[in-house]
Amino acid sequence: MGEKFVNYQIRSSSVENVVDVVKNLTRTKAYVSPPKNGWITVYDQMSDYEFKYTEISKFSQNLSASLLTVAFAFIVFSGLHFIYLVYDTGKLVDEFYDDPEASEFGFDYVNDAVIERFKGDPDKLLKYCLPSTTLEDVLKVKTS
Repeated sequence: MGEKFVNYQIRSSSVENVVDVVKNLTRTKAYVSPPKNGWITVYDQMSDYEFKYTEISKFSQNLSASLLTVAFAFIVFSGLHFIYLVYDTGKLVDEFYDDPEASEFGFDYVNDAVIERFKGDPDKLLKYCLPSTTLEDVLKVKTS
């Protein structure tokens, strides 16, 4: 199956607030990093252990809604597939899945709607990047 992991990036400088919310959301252990450049990383043990897309999405949405900020969920599996989810104040902003037909989180039926849903939108990501980041910078990451 290969390597797999999940982490969450929360736009916040208050570790205390993030810790309080994570304590209410997680059913196991979690690691909350110190803030760096306005972002805090959360590693939730249950997200890695259960590795269910719907639960990861729900956890990310709840982090974002509870903290009234943006939360990214990053999922890597089989050492080569990548997914991100972006929630802002609890609302889904963007999703990307490099291969919706991959077995770990694959769909029973992949059609144009599923492919469109997970194509990602670099314009939406730009809002959360450093001010000096250009759309071309974001596009370079997506294609590399």
